[in-house]
Amino acid sequence: MVLPLIVHAASTIKNPIHQGYLGIFEVFLDTIVVCTMTALVILTSGIYGTAEYFAAPVRLSGSPLTIAAFEATVGGLGSPLIGCALALLGFSTMLTWSYYGERSLCFITGERRAVHLFYRSLFVVLCVVGAVVVIDFVWLLTDTLNGLMLLPNMIAVVLLGGRAWKLVKEWSAEDILRPAPR
Repeated sequence: MVLPLIVHAASTIKNPIHQGYLGIFEVFLDTIVVCTMTALVILTSGIYGTAEYFAAPVRLSGSPLTIAAFEATVGGLGSPLIGCALALLGFSTMLTWSYYGERSLCFITGERRAVHLFYRSLFVVLCVVGAVVVIDFVWLLTDTLNGLMLLPNMIAVVLLGGRAWKLVKEWSAEDILRPAPR
């Protein structure tokens, strides 16, 4: 997805290819490593897919399923471990999306203090609203808005793909071995 590149664009690194590889590594670590490990813990814990799981009046899903799976595998550390991970994930996600929104709004409207204050105030109010409304609605809204970002992101990938490929081809292996100037 192109959107996380907003954060990487603020970098002062000289070669954009190096920054691009950092972005690729972040996505790989989060999506492939962390999500796969979590899924494997859930699948191997014995919580998911058992007769008791399907017979339960309320089937576990999301965070409760993950907590139960980790408690089944690592004991009493499961709940605090997942609780801390979820708190850090939620906080970092809120900071990141706040930054994305503010940078995008500044690109559209310019650097005006009143716009910054309005956006930040609206963001805080919507964080509170998001914390008290029904979670199914929050997920539906989030999925819809993230889906709507697909179109401009895919257009950008198509339009900038050739330029990115050209930069990668120009980049040589010795660049990665040479220390960056300070």
